[in-house]
Amino acid sequence: MTHPRPTYNHTRGDSKLHPCDQCAIGELEIYAILTGRPDQLERWEVGLLPQDELLALARTELFKPFDGLPRWNSRSGAHNATIRWGDVRHKDDCSFHKAKSEDWEPYVERLKAQGAIRFEATPADELGADQWRALKEMTALANRASQHAWLTVTAAGGEVFAVAPRAHTATCTMCAEEIYKASALVSVKWAGRLLSREYVL
Repeated sequence: MTHPRPTYNHTRGDSKLHPCDQCAIGELEIYAILTGRPDQLERWEVGLLPQDELLALARTELFKPFDGLPRWNSRSGAHNATIRWGDVRHKDDCSFHKAKSEDWEPYVERLKAQGAIRFEATPADELGADQWRALKEMTALANRASQHAWLTVTAAGGEVFAVAPRAHTATCTMCAEEIYKASALVSVKWAGRLLSREYVL
């Protein structure tokens, strides 16, 4: 799918925003801003738009081909994280093993207070068949996403999405029991910044 360049209404008094009057990065920022709310454009024009909001607009647009994929929640241990504090199944004689009489929330708080789990993320060195299939599908989506007009307007000839498989482990610091899940870190360089999102494999 191709994305036409935006048009500009010079009668609105925004001729200064025309890409011809901006460097390549400014041109790309304009494209992102024009997908946002009117107040975001107004704040950007006077230099008061937080960069986080600008990059969020760019991610929303550029990562659309991946919208149907489950996102990886990297907040280690959070209740809605992909890997949580209570997910590790400890050995029966481990002091971090959950007693039958212990309620879940106090148990998780005990794990956190005592630093019971070590969370790590490293480049993946192996993938199962289903994970490999998911990675190939994600790579195909990345090739499609790389055709976006916002990535092909630079003098360098455009940027492309990269897909890197990652291994996430949560390990008990006492009994060494662990769980493992895989993800894919999808990234692309846009307007001089590296944008990324992570997805479950």
